[in-house]
Amino acid sequence: AGTKGLDRVRPLATLAQAHTNAAAGDKIVFLPSHTQTLTASQVFNKAGISVESEGTETTRARFVADGAIDMFDVTARGVCFENIQFSASTTTPLTKIRVGALGNQIVNCKFIGGPNDNGGAMLQYVTGAGQARISGTTFVSVSGSANPNNCALAAIEVVNAMNDLELD
Repeated sequence: AGTKGLDRVRPLATLAQAHTNAAAGDKIVFLPSHTQTLTASQVFNKAGISVESEGTETTRARFVADGAIDMFDVTARGVCFENIQFSASTTTPLTKIRVGALGNQIVNCKFIGGPNDNGGAMLQYVTGAGQARISGTTFVSVSGSANPNNCALAAIEVVNAMNDLELD
């Protein structure tokens, strides 16, 4: 058998362990139907990390926030998320993804806001963010409530001045 985390037969169980093991520029790939609930922020502080999911619309990796957290907190340049679903949260998070660095990408992802996703934006760009690209990505609210307080306040929020935000 191969080395745990470097072989499909012996995958790592958590994003936190995969990120810990990764070096700048590495690719983290989730097998189809991977689902994980995060109770603490996952900080992406290694430049050029790519986090991707195999699978299609119904089987791509899914992440759920369960806490007052920025579920993914991007502090490094050039981080890319591809084909990942950010599902409705079980408690009120701050954001699903918070970006404070240059050159990051969100590609073919899906953000789902539920009744608990009323703390802020699903995707937030803060000081230090810029040269960002969002392509082929969907933002959906499934709160099931006519009350606007029971859904995300915004799909995308730019908190401070930001250069070069490309939406495709």
